[in-house]
Amino acid sequence: MLARQADTARSIYDGLLQRYRELNASAGIASSNIAIIDRAETPTSPSSPNVPRNLALGLLIGLGLAGMAVFLRDQLDDVIHTPEDVEDKLDLALLGVVPRAEDMTPLEALEEPKSPISEAYNSLRGALLYSTPQGLPKIIAVTSAQAHEGKSTTSLAIATGFARIGMRPLLIDADLRRPALHKVLGIAGERGLTDLLVSQDDPKSAVVKVKGRKIDLLPAGPLPPSPSELLSSPRMAQLLEHFAQSHDVVIVDSPPVLGLADAPMLAAIADGTVFVVEAERGRSGSLKAALRRLRSMKPVLLGAVLAKFDPTRSGNRYSAYYGYDYYQYSSGERRSKA
Repeated sequence: MLARQADTARSIYDGLLQRYRELNASAGIASSNIAIIDRAETPTSPSSPNVPRNLALGLLIGLGLAGMAVFLRDQLDDVIHTPEDVEDKLDLALLGVVPRAEDMTPLEALEEPKSPISEAYNSLRGALLYSTPQGLPKIIAVTSAQAHEGKSTTSLAIATGFARIGMRPLLIDADLRRPALHKVLGIAGERGLTDLLVSQDDPKSAVVKVKGRKIDLLPAGPLPPSPSELLSSPRMAQLLEHFAQSHDVVIVDSPPVLGLADAPMLAAIADGTVFVVEAERGRSGSLKAALRRLRSMKPVLLGAVLAKFDPTRSGNRYSAYYGYDYYQYSSGERRSKA
């Protein structure tokens, strides 16, 4: 009997224990914090990458970087490339643009009236005739920031251009350190400006007539030990005043500005100054420094001449306008290429 009671109690205990375990398991499942938010569905399109958005962002970023690159290039590039750079970077009026000589020297091109260089200097002559409210200045100084920028060629071309329209010009080689005009024109330069500055000789005694060009030339003469002192002396101003009365126009080929004191002093004496800039060479930093030195003497800056300009390197509009594609002379006739 006791054994049966023990078996019955054990059976009841096992049933209760099993039920207790089932209830604990059910209670744990009911208290879980897991909940179904959304049913999983098969996507119809990829979530990444978003091609239209990426293309729009890439276009905007590319435009921004390109604009920044153009801005930085424009700010850092201080070389004079085009005629517009003369006015924008140097704040000078553009008197003329002289193309680079091709297949001939500049002097040979000046001898040909129909060459692009002759046409360019004719345009410069017209600009000088109306460069001031009073018309053509009587004394014109031609200078540049550095050597070999076309200053002497421009001086000779200006004098030759005025002679062709019936005026009587005088060309003075005032570069007492490296004179070149007498060599270019094939004239002896033993006597010239230096002799007049150190003496009271008649100014006409040193003037030489250039054959075939109808211009008068005053060579530099012997090289002095101190050119700046001679050019800044009262005698220089007296000579220029005398020649201004005896000639229609006086063109002074002065030395470069940078490193020398000659050009600012001559610019102060002259009635007007022409500043020559070589294309693709003159950096606006050095050019601005030269212009500051000139302006310190308060001269009359007529404007700038862009020399040795290559229109073919600066776009079709320059090539067409400056005589390469717009028209050419052929057998005495103008032929259109339009």
